[in-house]
Amino acid sequence: MSDKDKQERFLQLLKTNMEKLERYTLALCRNRQDAKDLAADTILTAYENFEKLRDEKAFLSYIFTIASRIYSSGRKKLRPMVELEDAGQLYCNRISPETATDIQLLYEALWKLSEERREAIILSEIFGFKHKEIAEIQNTGISSVKMRILRGKRELRKILGIDKKQDIIKSGAAALI
Repeated sequence: MSDKDKQERFLQLLKTNMEKLERYTLALCRNRQDAKDLAADTILTAYENFEKLRDEKAFLSYIFTIASRIYSSGRKKLRPMVELEDAGQLYCNRISPETATDIQLLYEALWKLSEERREAIILSEIFGFKHKEIAEIQNTGISSVKMRILRGKRELRKILGIDKKQDIIKSGAAALI
C-alpha cells in the first residue's frame, strides 16, 4: 500500500469512528483538553502502526486499545468530576434533562470504580464491545473482563443505591452513543 493509499484509507476509517473515539477519550479523561490530547496521541500512534492492523473491521477496537494503553501509561492527574460543559459531549443532544442528569450521576459513580472495572463497563455496556475485544484492549483474559464487569456493576448498584433487578447501565446508557 502506498503512503497516499495508507493515508486515505486511514482517514476514511477514522472519519467514521472519530466521534466514538472522542467520547471514549472523554470518558477516560473526564475533561475536554486531556481527552483531545489523548485522541491526538491515539491518532498519531494508530497511523504510524496502521500497517499492523490485519482487519479493517477491527479499526474501532484498534484505536480504543491504543487510547487505553496511552491513557494507562501516561495518566495525568484527573479532575474531580466531569465538567458540565464536557458532560454534554458524552451523549447526544436529543435527550431529556432528566436523562442527562441520570447520565451525569452514572459517570460520577463510574469514576468511583477502579480504572479496570470502569473501562470494562464503559467498553461493554456503552460502546458494545464483546468480552473478547475488551480482553484485547485491556490486555487481560476474558474471565478477568467478566469479573470486572460483574463486580463493577455490583459496586455501581451499591454506590447508586439501586435494586439488583434494575439494569443501571442500560437505563442511563440508552441515550449514549
